[in-house]
Amino acid sequence: MSEHNGNNGLPKGWVRIPLKEICEKIAGDGTPSTKIKDYWTGKIPWITSADIHGIKNIRSRKKINQKAIDNSTTTLVPKGTIIVVTRVGLGKIGITDEPLCFSQDSQGLIFHKYIVDKKYALFFLSDAVQIFKYKNRGTTIKGVTKKQLAELPFNLPPLPEQHRIVAKIEELFTQLDKGIEQLKAVQQQLKTYRRVVLKHAFEGKLTADWRQAQKDVLPVSNTVKELQRQREENYEIKLATWKKDVQEWKKKGQTVISKPSKPKKPFNLDTKIKPIEELVDSNLIPNSWSISPLVFASGNEPNAIVDGPFGSSINVKEDYKDTGVPVVRMINIRPFNYRSENLRFIRNDKFQTLRRHNILPGDILIAKVGATIGDCCIYPQNQPEAMLSTTGSCRIRVDPHLLNSKYLEYYIFYHRNTLKNIASQTAQPFLNMKVVKSFPIAIAPISEQTQIVQAIETRLFECDYLEKTIAAALQKSEALRQSILKRAFEGKLVAQDANDEPAAVLLERIKKKNNEEKTQQKKKARQAQAAQRR
Repeated sequence: MSEHNGNNGLPKGWVRIPLKEICEKIAGDGTPSTKIKDYWTGKIPWITSADIHGIKNIRSRKKINQKAIDNSTTTLVPKGTIIVVTRVGLGKIGITDEPLCFSQDSQGLIFHKYIVDKKYALFFLSDAVQIFKYKNRGTTIKGVTKKQLAELPFNLPPLPEQHRIVAKIEELFTQLDKGIEQLKAVQQQLKTYRRVVLKHAFEGKLTADWRQAQKDVLPVSNTVKELQRQREENYEIKLATWKKDVQEWKKKGQTVISKPSKPKKPFNLDTKIKPIEELVDSNLIPNSWSISPLVFASGNEPNAIVDGPFGSSINVKEDYKDTGVPVVRMINIRPFNYRSENLRFIRNDKFQTLRRHNILPGDILIAKVGATIGDCCIYPQNQPEAMLSTTGSCRIRVDPHLLNSKYLEYYIFYHRNTLKNIASQTAQPFLNMKVVKSFPIAIAPISEQTQIVQAIETRLFECDYLEKTIAAALQKSEALRQSILKRAFEGKLVAQDANDEPAAVLLERIKKKNNEEKTQQKKKARQAQAAQRR
């Protein structure tokens, strides 16, 4: 039974009626046997819910033939059928632009063309069927029956008013879609702009005016040469001390204490490292800058760049505890963002044996395995001393005379795709530590690096603000779309016309006409039977 104007809140001339009363047919469907390959060699589209990409966007991936239809429960529905997903993908909906078949996860609605404008039904149901998703949320099987769909209340205006509603919705949605398209275009432009900002930063373009105004900033090459000299001098001092310690160790019979460790020779800039010339063009950076491998820029201490210990160094069951020294894993390292949740902890005595893998505030952390290769962040100042997990990440401790940590963080992020490309391409891509250490860094004078970081952050802050504004606008656009539909189906979007035939009258007229046609059909059938008996 349809609900008339009583308390349903609908405008005059509208009715609320179960969906089944305005459909010629609600067609279920099925899947031809996938074991019979011959069924899947035809030209008839067959879809699942995965092929419905929007209310007017159905793209079939599979085709069947007439033999498949004849030997299965699948049926061919005409163009203009509204497909409603009632199981897997519940709530998806689309209108067919060609005859097709579909899986048992959906129902096909074929409306009486003299009662319902198909586009009106499509817009109404795109909103109305979402009630099933909320009713089924939290249940084991998310689905509705054909009977539940058939009983879904449908707000039916007079047919001419349906046409006006559709025209108005399409007009408003066209304007809305143009606005959304423009907003998304700006989003893409902002992504490009971010990359351009970093590109210009590391080519010296953001600080070109600053450089022009400076008179007393020495080229980086001077700093590099002085650091090289200091490091070699310190090495000679450590080497002389080591030789004396070895002599003492020998005098004591080589058993009282372990043999002193020989100091590590500092990196020599004359060492040829293959990736440098291939990855950085010295012609693109200012003359006052320099290119050095990361191993030189990271300082003179032996463990300035390390990855985590090998898995065999740690017994997860014995060494990991609920408290102790934090163990940082790849999941804690995100671009510009250290995440302190989901940490593990290691016993302090075990940590002392693996101290070379420690992390201190200000260190740079880089993920070097899998899809997150190149993700990097600075370990925050408010965090305790920690330790790297196994070899999935590495830690860089910069030489403050040569590198600003924030500068290096931005630099690594900018070259993230390069790092992925030069990673070992195995089932699980990984960055070899030799590659990390040899990675070329375009180094500006330390005072200019500060200016570069400020210039980057000023521009990226503006990007962040614009992106938040756009995201809010897109959210409002979606809310406006829902508001348009709500007003439409409450009869508030277009004006009513007193000359329109009320929906209830139309329904009665169509019903009467159908009954008359059935009576005539029965009469003809009886006459045909009587003629046969003569």
